[in-house]
Amino acid sequence: MVVGRSRRRLTSLEKANSLKPGSAEILRGLAALSVETNDLDGAIGYQAKLSAADRSPELLYNIAIALQDTNRPEEAAKLYQEAIGLNPGFAEAHLNLGHALKSLGRHDEAKASWDIAIQTKPELATDYF
Repeated sequence: MVVGRSRRRLTSLEKANSLKPGSAEILRGLAALSVETNDLDGAIGYQAKLSAADRSPELLYNIAIALQDTNRPEEAAKLYQEAIGLNPGFAEAHLNLGHALKSLGRHDEAKASWDIAIQTKPELATDYF
């Protein structure tokens, strides 16, 4: 069972974190596994413990997607923006930020985000729109 295996890996990483607190590799692993087990608040907490230099735009993006899927668009938008801050050319983050902003009623900002996504990666226009 995948979920059971993920929970066991999560428990092992939590133990490793208690032995080596603050390890960026362990915290990233804990955040990723928290997303996998649908513990989004845990994922956010682990990600927040990482220093700015150790943050992963891809992990932020994955947490944001999960937040958006659970109807938490405001939190998702903040993480998409953080991912974009770390990787300004992250077209998929711009695209999904646009969707989050649209669901928040921020249509002009959404359009601007979509425009950046398509300028950065034109094939997104055919894949997503």
